[in-house]
Amino acid sequence: MSLTILQCPRLDPLLTETQWLRIARSLMVSDREFQIVRLVFEDEHERDIAARLGISLNTVHTHLKHLFRKLGVQSRVGLVLRVVREHLADAQQDQAAFPRIMLPPCTCKAA
Repeated sequence: MSLTILQCPRLDPLLTETQWLRIARSLMVSDREFQIVRLVFEDEHERDIAARLGISLNTVHTHLKHLFRKLGVQSRVGLVLRVVREHLADAQQDQAAFPRIMLPPCTCKAA
């Protein structure tokens, strides 16, 4: 049995630039660390991150180690989950600031 590798087209970004900026503020990381966070979130390999940012692979690994320690995670998956948590927490704060008005269900009968 042979496996077929399917090429998946890149999806639209999950987060807007505004959402990313809010996440950057809440994570309190350097600009370079934040660039790496975004590329990890996009599932880029370390070699590709190094090439895109014009830095060495060793430097990428150093930034990742610092990020893991700073954000209290142990892996790339943990890093992505931390970004998701920050986004969800931010979304919850937005909802608290602008509560929805709940209307009672309609008890009218159709004519």
